Amino acid sequence: MESEIDKSDKGLKELICYCCGEKYSLKNFSKEDPLEVCGECGAEYFIPYSENYLKGYTCLEEYSLLVNLLSERLRPAFPSRLYHQLSPFRI
Repeated sequence: MESEIDKSDKGLKELICYCCGEKYSLKNFSKEDPLEVCGECGAEYFIPYSENYLKGYTCLEEYSLLVNLLSERLRPAFPSRLYHQLSPFRI
């Protein structure tokens, strides 16, 4: 979960709050003006939003359903970039 979300990934456009599902566009934030917590619920963790399901999720419900479907033995093989993590703007 320590890997950063790669902003250069062309399929990744937004982040989704891990708790409430609020979406945040990556183009609205930078190191100088970081997204540190969700403005709606105050959560610190986000998941990648992408129209390409191999690079992210389209909604919080999709993430929850997928994680719940995976057996415990398969979870370590799940790509770390698709797990929830701190905003890529956090130091």
